[in-house]
Amino acid sequence: MWALKETDVCVNHFVPLVMQCPKCKKAHGPMTWYSKPGYCPRCRSWLGHNAFKHSNHETDVSGAVAEWCRFKSLGVGHLVSVRPEQITSGTAGIFARNIRFLLDRVFNGSLSAFERTAHHARWTLKRWAAGEQLPQLLSVLFLAYRLKLLPQDLLLTELSGDRPIDIRPCPNEVTMRVRRKKQRRDREGIRNYLQSTLNAHIDPPPSFRRVCLRAQIDQAQTAKTFPDLAKQLMDRYQRYVDNRAAERKGKILAALHQAISTIKARGELPSWGRLRKELEDPSCLREEWVWGEWKRIAQEMGYPCNELLNRPPLARANT
Repeated sequence: MWALKETDVCVNHFVPLVMQCPKCKKAHGPMTWYSKPGYCPRCRSWLGHNAFKHSNHETDVSGAVAEWCRFKSLGVGHLVSVRPEQITSGTAGIFARNIRFLLDRVFNGSLSAFERTAHHARWTLKRWAAGEQLPQLLSVLFLAYRLKLLPQDLLLTELSGDRPIDIRPCPNEVTMRVRRKKQRRDREGIRNYLQSTLNAHIDPPPSFRRVCLRAQIDQAQTAKTFPDLAKQLMDRYQRYVDNRAAERKGKILAALHQAISTIKARGELPSWGRLRKELEDPSCLREEWVWGEWKRIAQEMGYPCNELLNRPPLARANT
């Protein structure tokens, strides 16, 4: 439970969880390598109650926010405690059916009312109802909080008309903690970043996916917004991959030619076992095209086709 960011209070004492040492001010997870329970894994200071007497962690919150934090942490605990046998193949579509039930029975088919309660866009609610999109954990917790349900009721139990559902009032202090903050990206800044990556002539060139990961930008949206720059980055990386593949193929052919020549000089047949002993990296013999080149090179060196051995069972199984 502690590893999930939605858990921010202790479910036993309902006090805020602190991820920062009061002495060294460094953040760390609840489970770290070479850690001693109750002590900071960095400065080895005690993390007991007295150590936090003068710390400035957040305690001045309203009653509604405290209630939401308690519900959120308890909801995560309920989901973690779900037994594996309760999750079957039939539970995959329960959430979508429950969303359709809530829309029809609780909100009388009004997407606007459902949108105001769930604080999600109507196209997201439509995709939930159609089973085309899975919700995030925070979305499930907040929807259960507004409807006075448990998270597993939305995910694992079919809702019915026999169970009354009330909508909990939610002040703005709580909704502000639930809304996702969209990062605004500077289009010109992204364009300059892509162009500078192209002009840098990095060797080896990074893939377009790696470029987007480094800048923490969406790959699909960036390719749609800047198709020319994205295509240049993709083409350059593809040329690099093709050149590396051609270079590797040339090295394998040279090694194969050298090995067959050495075996021929001894007056022996270039069998699979002899090739393995001569090659520095015999793993290439598992590839289909290598066996075709082996026969071609051997025939060019004067070996009759009927004297060449077939590939071994091991190589045939791996191809």
